[in-house]
Amino acid sequence: LGRIASPQPPSLFDSASATGRIARFFEVATPDSFGTFSRAELSAISGAIAYVEKTQKAERPPLSRPEREEQGSTLFIDPATRGNLELLRTLSGSREGSLFKAIDRTVTGGGARLLADRLMAPMTDPAAIVARLDSVSFFRSEVRPCQAVRMSLKSVA
Repeated sequence: LGRIASPQPPSLFDSASATGRIARFFEVATPDSFGTFSRAELSAISGAIAYVEKTQKAERPPLSRPEREEQGSTLFIDPATRGNLELLRTLSGSREGSLFKAIDRTVTGGGARLLADRLMAPMTDPAAIVARLDSVSFFRSEVRPCQAVRMSLKSVA
């Protein structure tokens, strides 16, 4: 798929040192303040932090604190169904004509990835869906704040 994998040393994912790396990065005494994570989750968080530290040496980007996504909070769509729904690509493999292409108005790569993720795993909680729709309605009806946010995002893209 055109992606390049760069093997990383296992020490970056060591669950024994993960809590220390996470605590240092987020400047907390212990990652327990974020909730309960399994050893595998702590290892993954630690690996992500190591990647950020390695690739963003000049200026560490602000990262949100880790959050667990509750099981069942998003709808699992199997690969065949995803393909037939043409969420990201059409059946012929083109982006043109896909749902993503039709609705994408993002201005950053991160925004485009987030939109793709949300299309591939839509929310199931009615309250969360309504909250997101309220946000969308606000930005659709309030042009100035929407333009200000878009300009701000374009400046960091």
